[in-house]
Amino acid sequence: MQINTFLKIYIPLPFFPVRKRFFRQNHRETCVTAEHMVQGTGSEHGQGDEGDAGDGGDGGTGMSGDAGTQGRRDGTREAQGASMGKETKATGAPVPLFAHNAPPRTENCNEKNVSAFAIQVKLWHIMAETEGIFMAIRIIHFSDPHAGGPAEDWMAYLDKRWVGVFNYRFRRRFRHDQSKFKRAVEYILDTRPDIAVCTGDLTSTGQPGEFAVMREILRPLRESSIPLIYTPGNHDCYVHRPSCMKAVNDTYREVNRGREFTDLPVRLEICGIDFLVVNTSRPSNLLCSWGFLDHRDAEWIAVRSQEHPGVTKILVNHYPMFEDHPFLRVRHRLFGEKPVRRLIESGAIDLSLCGHVHKPYCRVDATGRGENCAGSVTRNGSMVEILFDGKNFTYKTIQL
Repeated sequence: MQINTFLKIYIPLPFFPVRKRFFRQNHRETCVTAEHMVQGTGSEHGQGDEGDAGDGGDGGTGMSGDAGTQGRRDGTREAQGASMGKETKATGAPVPLFAHNAPPRTENCNEKNVSAFAIQVKLWHIMAETEGIFMAIRIIHFSDPHAGGPAEDWMAYLDKRWVGVFNYRFRRRFRHDQSKFKRAVEYILDTRPDIAVCTGDLTSTGQPGEFAVMREILRPLRESSIPLIYTPGNHDCYVHRPSCMKAVNDTYREVNRGREFTDLPVRLEICGIDFLVVNTSRPSNLLCSWGFLDHRDAEWIAVRSQEHPGVTKILVNHYPMFEDHPFLRVRHRLFGEKPVRRLIESGAIDLSLCGHVHKPYCRVDATGRGENCAGSVTRNGSMVEILFDGKNFTYKTIQL
């Protein structure tokens, strides 16, 4: 059957309502589907300025690369158009919120959550593969909106939160425009990418009121059928206070449509791409914004990067894996990243998506593989659109 015949047969079919809860939690099983395949081009890079004491994320530098037209890999790339997905998650006894969890296991996808629309899209992909056409995948990457406010309880003046509150009162609130974050959500809903990825720092001090504001802004996106991935940043995991820990756990569950914070690390298969999602954020001392990649998480990433040969692997976390000035930015750096950095350099992991540095940069090779930092959506008024055509990644800055 020719592709134009397929369009005439399948596209006019009436679309039935799409389930709003795109990630459906059912006996620790999750089904991920994708609806749309659209387009985007270009590449961006930038440099950042230094952050302040105990408030990492404003500084850093990045090297840029152009997304070229030559791919390093052939063979099975064309088979990645399938829109059905499944998830690998951690199981075992309950663990503390910021502790490492038990090794993940694979769960079967509950296909009852697949809508008529998603079935039509899957049929489209099957026909596209038959015709030798790869449906380009579009990812919207945003990060670091940093909602803020006053101290919400007197205990905030006895822990690290007073540093974040002080910084927000006299510095951050003049730099970050939350209306840009609202426009970002509206843009995503209007353009309907295949996946939206947020790499953390929804808040400034991890307080419940800050998370409540961000959950409300993200609510239309969460209630849409667009796959959404959120991993916390260091400002989301700011202190060990029970109320703050509960707030980040509740927000993670709500934004990720039922998944638990303690499920991390987790592998999500969306649009034929393996997203390896890890948490590198932990509360640190008063003057630093360190990230920590646990050696067990690094081993988990190494194992997952070798699975499913030919399938694209994208790492999602808050911190950059590459740091051009490790001594200048010692207060804001990630520890334990070297094994994963080698995986990116060797091509075992195709792309790393991160935030933390507030100025966006794109450190990639000629095929677009490497690391992309989205920067701060509220400070720069921008986010990154990533297009994957089956071989190459291309990047475009979306100005809000």
